[in-house]
Amino acid sequence: MNKAKEQLMDWYLQGESRVAFRHGLSEPIMAEWLQEQGYYGSEQGSALAGRMLREFKAEQIGYRISCLGAIQASVWLLLLTDRDKDKDQTAELINTVAFDIVFNIRDLADVDGTGLYQLSMTIIDDTELDQADVMDYIDNRVVDLSANESKLLELLSSPQQQPRAYYYGLIDLYRALN
Repeated sequence: MNKAKEQLMDWYLQGESRVAFRHGLSEPIMAEWLQEQGYYGSEQGSALAGRMLREFKAEQIGYRISCLGAIQASVWLLLLTDRDKDKDQTAELINTVAFDIVFNIRDLADVDGTGLYQLSMTIIDDTELDQADVMDYIDNRVVDLSANESKLLELLSSPQQQPRAYYYGLIDLYRALN
């Protein structure tokens, strides 16, 4: 492992995961570190390493979600809830508010970088849901993201703000793939 990767792991292990993620800490680097630490030397160690990688992935997804702006988070929740809305009342309510925001029925375009928080507050204000319902739904969906949903998150969390037309195209593409 080179010095740059070691620095990323040092930040992560010292509780500075946001700094490590922002500078490029990834699942392959974590797997390489686990290998170097000897976790894959036994069945028990391999099981522990697998659990550590799953927890790492969930933490990394949480970081990416926290970096989304309001419109990006709305697109993400709109598409995540599309699949569940017929089965889950919480998903239906989240989907309705997210749809309104994405398609500019409600104007949240001026919201700053606190996107997911602002979006969850808007959902709570407009529905009968409370903060725990919204966050539980998101947490449960994050655990089981499909390959397409993970790719969607990557496309949404690009650092530059995208025009709405980009998001509309992304919605159409995502729906066509599913």
